[in-house]
Amino acid sequence: MEQQRVLTSYATIDFSGNRIEGLIPESIGLLKALIALNLSNNVFTGHIPLSLSNLGKLESLDLSSNQLSGTIPNGLGSLSFLAYINVSHNHLKGEIPQGTQITGQPKSSFEGNAGLCGLPLQDTCFGTNVPPTQQPPEEEEEEQVLNWKGVAIGYGPGVLLGLAIAHLVATYKPEWLVKIIGPNKRRSHSSKTWNPLVFGVRKCVRHDQLKDEMQQGTQITWQTNLPLNFKVYIKMVEFLDAAEEEVKVAKKKRRK
Repeated sequence: MEQQRVLTSYATIDFSGNRIEGLIPESIGLLKALIALNLSNNVFTGHIPLSLSNLGKLESLDLSSNQLSGTIPNGLGSLSFLAYINVSHNHLKGEIPQGTQITGQPKSSFEGNAGLCGLPLQDTCFGTNVPPTQQPPEEEEEEQVLNWKGVAIGYGPGVLLGLAIAHLVATYKPEWLVKIIGPNKRRSHSSKTWNPLVFGVRKCVRHDQLKDEMQQGTQITWQTNLPLNFKVYIKMVEFLDAAEEEVKVAKKKRRK
């Protein structure tokens, strides 16, 4: 029988549970007034008709438990009145269309389709989200012990090396400083001692430059080579009155 005219005034169509076979006709998209369509629990095959995206008033769509294949039309995601959709237990694949009306559906509406991915399913289209495996408590404890052992092994030699360098810095006195100040007079100023500290990079200064910088209260540094080829840069700070006194004594000795 030849179909002469397609009625467009139907609001609800329910053919569920009838074991209907074949394809869903594209002409179903001409039912502009359709609000609810239920074709579940049949044996429909083929693709979901693209024309379903033209049903602007559609509020409920149930195509579950069929043998439909292919992808879900992207146009279904733009149906603003679509409150319910169920395409579970088919052979659909691809990404679920994004849209507030579809992503807000429960994941049960899309289950049973091995090829589907995207929200609201847990499987993303870029790989399955697998929760990270947790290590057993015993392995975690062993790993923590190994980490602490590594820290201890590296910390010990570092402390010893630092103490050795500090001792060398504290006990080393350059010859030019002893000649300028003198060993006996340097001991008499016990309350105004030279305090060596590790500092930046600077070359040794001449005697006249030393005098000028002491008078200006400048921090004085020198550079020398220690045993084991360590280069240590020392900073010495002297009170201005003591420095001036020592320089005067040194000049008097030279004049004599």
